[in-house]
Amino acid sequence: MNDAPSLAIDRLRSSNWSGSIPILLSLAPNSLSSPTIPPPIHVLLSRHTFLHIGLQEAVLHLHKFAPPTISFTRRVVEESDLNSDDDDDDDDDDKAGDGKSVEKEDAKIQEQQPMEAPYPVCWFEDETTGLPLRWQYFVGILWDSHQSTTQKNGMPWKIRLHFTAYPSSQLLELDAQSGVITTVQRTFKNALKQALVLEHGHAKVALNMNKQNHQRMWGAIVNSKYSIYKPIKEDIQSTKNPVMIPIRLMIGPSKPPIQKKWDDPSMTLGQFLVSFAPSYFEATAPGDVVQAKLQITSWRVAGIVPSLTTPLLDLWRTLCHPDNFLYIMVITD
Repeated sequence: MNDAPSLAIDRLRSSNWSGSIPILLSLAPNSLSSPTIPPPIHVLLSRHTFLHIGLQEAVLHLHKFAPPTISFTRRVVEESDLNSDDDDDDDDDDKAGDGKSVEKEDAKIQEQQPMEAPYPVCWFEDETTGLPLRWQYFVGILWDSHQSTTQKNGMPWKIRLHFTAYPSSQLLELDAQSGVITTVQRTFKNALKQALVLEHGHAKVALNMNKQNHQRMWGAIVNSKYSIYKPIKEDIQSTKNPVMIPIRLMIGPSKPPIQKKWDDPSMTLGQFLVSFAPSYFEATAPGDVVQAKLQITSWRVAGIVPSLTTPLLDLWRTLCHPDNFLYIMVITD
């Protein structure tokens, strides 16, 4: 697949972006102050969005039933916050556009984004495991990491919404002063910069990405639009093989990810797992065939179970997330 035409890669990327997960969101009992229990809300979320983004409307609705003493963040998105890291990119703005079609897309993004709606600090809990959901990761990654090899979680995915008792020891803090959505966006932006540095071997591409492209990339996530993401991805990706493949290996739903950089384009998924998850995978003779050590161990990449003989480079080219990282899940019990 290394010599596959760009059209085939684009089709796989587009199919990857079209994935979605049905969610049933309910208000946690300890966040309820109303005598009336609101019914759960069904939402179909893109695998490539974040919980606070895709569930914004449902969160604001359920907040009406929560204690009134809970404070709001200042605003959803602040222009000054979005651009604070890119003040030196002002001269590059005129280079970001590629004609009237881009201007129309940008106008649509601006129209669809919420205008300064208050957003309460909140957190989400997986109803089956009782574990807090790490808001900095994409919905699809969270869903995959909370799967079990012995007990399959059915759909819709049942999630509880909390407005109280934020689990600071388990989740990154949400910056209430800057805004919930602004905090999520900044975290995504930092991850993207890290991945670009690994891919290119230098920081030039990450630093040269101007404000308009950052906003368009974020708009692609908010609106689940691959058509917006595609030209930006093509603009920032390396024309040759990456210097290093940005990879995040996640073992279980609560352990911190193992962030790895790999510069061997011929390495397979199985070889990678043997190297960095040796407790779960091993190479067996003859032919050094890789297999899971235990039957209760499985793996996922973007919601699928690719062959362990698949080259990492092919997986990264087609199944990396909008932050440019390839997320590999090891699922255990």
